[in-house]
Parts: sequence; C-alpha cells; structure tokens
Amino acid sequence: MAAIAFLILTTLFALVSCEMEFHNCYLNYRSDSLYRMNYLDTLLPSLSSNIGDDGFYAASEGPAHAVVLCRGDLQLNECRSCVGVVASEIVQLCGNQMRAIRWHMNCMLRYSDEPMLGTMATMPNTTVWSELNVTSPDRFKEVLGALMDDLRGKAAYGGSSLKAAAGNRSGPDGQTIYAMLQCTPDLSNESCDSCLSQAAQLTPAWYPIGARVYTPSCIIRYEISPFYNIARLEQPRDQTLKPSSSGTYHTLISNGDT
Repeated sequence: MAAIAFLILTTLFALVSCEMEFHNCYLNYRSDSLYRMNYLDTLLPSLSSNIGDDGFYAASEGPAHAVVLCRGDLQLNECRSCVGVVASEIVQLCGNQMRAIRWHMNCMLRYSDEPMLGTMATMPNTTVWSELNVTSPDRFKEVLGALMDDLRGKAAYGGSSLKAAAGNRSGPDGQTIYAMLQCTPDLSNESCDSCLSQAAQLTPAWYPIGARVYTPSCIIRYEISPFYNIARLEQPRDQTLKPSSSGTYHTLISNGDT
C-alpha cells in the first residue's frame, strides 16, 4: 500500500511540475521599475486589440519590443481573448524583467529590450506530455516522424502571413496520430524549417500519446485525438482586418505559478 501511495504521489508531482513549467515565465535580468512604468504598461495592454486575422502581431514602445502569436486554427475573438489574459499575467509576473516569455495552450507572448523580428529562437523552451505511453513505440515513432516531416514543409513554406500546418495519419494499434506545427510568420522559410526540426528533437523519446513543445519561434503538438480546427486553419487570412473597438477577455485561472 505504501508503495502504491508513493507511486501515485510521484506521478502527481511529475504532472504538476510539468504543468507549472508550461505556465512559467522565463526571466533574464532585472531592471528598475521605469522599464515597466514607461514602456511595458503601455505596450502590453495594447497587443490584444491590435491583432489581425493572421493571429500574429509585433509592436514596440521605446526600447521594449513585444511579439504575440496565436494558434493558427483560432478564431480572431479567441486569439484576442488569449492574448489579453497572457498580457495581464506576464506583466504581473515578469514586469520588472527586461525579457520574458509566456506560453498558453492557445497563444504566446514575448517581450524584450532587443528587436526579435526575423530572428529564430529555440531557447528558452518547454515541453509538456501525457502520462500515458504508446503501446507500439517503434511503429508510432515511424508514423509520427513521417507526419512531422510532411507538416514541417507545409508550415515552413506556407506563406508570409501564416506558417502553420496540421494533419493526421493512421498509426499502430488502431490509433490515429494528429499533429500541428507552427512558426511565427516573420521567419524565413529556412528558419522555420530549422526551428521545427530542432523542436521535434525535444519531444519525449519514450513517445507518450501526446506532447507539446513550445519555443519562442515555433510550436509542435501531437495527440491521438483530434484537437485542431482544420477548416479555420485553411481559411484565407485578411491581414488588413481592423481590430474591434472593444474585446471580451475571459479569465484564466492560474495553476499556482511563481
């Protein structure tokens, strides 16, 4: 009984640690409060309402630069809602830092005292995964690898407004593997391809049934259940779409991050 209890506690600790890591901010070096007061407090709240239909936006305020990216299959209102939440969280948790990044399941926000556009970055990064492993890892690895290779090319060469691709393939044991890959669209085709290749190396080697890899410039996710909106992903994007005058922000409950 003690052994079982220990196993349960160990498993729960691993899952909680993984979740906290997913929600954590990555900090660089400290600044004085003027950086936040003069720049971040103006820049970050403005991001959500200025995102267009492509789900990507970059802006600057003095020496502060910010980049936001939403999942390519999100509707615009979902994207803005996510960014509104993350912008609020990141300024509370990291407002006295010169550089930070925060990932949400549906969007990402970065800010820095240096320009970021057009520069690929794979650090810092974080990986989250299911606690359940596949039953035929060798075959699963083969099918997932082929699917990733196919989607990587489609995402990298997808266009200047949206570098994202999703698809599925039949896997072992009657499973279907679903995956979605995405880069920030400011990257060159070659840089996006390189980022996704490096991110793929961060997926767990024991092949759980689902995993997500988050880097500053690209994101990978795979599951054995459908999770993306392929119809939305394949819609043409109106990059000239004007932001609404007001948006509805949903509340995200924090998972105890520090």
